[in-house]
Amino acid sequence: MRLEGLGGQQVDTWLVLGDVAVHIAKALLKDGIYDTAAAGHVLRAGGPGDYFTVGPQQLFRMFRPR
Repeated sequence: MRLEGLGGQQVDTWLVLGDVAVHIAKALLKDGIYDTAAAGHVLRAGGPGDYFTVGPQQLFRMFRPR
């Protein structure tokens, strides 16, 4: 859907909506909580061939102060 400015003129900005479905393997649930580190995610980085991984080594916990 192309967006419009305050005066009704079309602008070079679009709104795109979509549905996202997530399928989680039961093996990645530990006590009903998704184990992000065990999933072995690969994230795209900024360079032409740069990627990051998420694993147990990057895990840290930070609890909210009371």
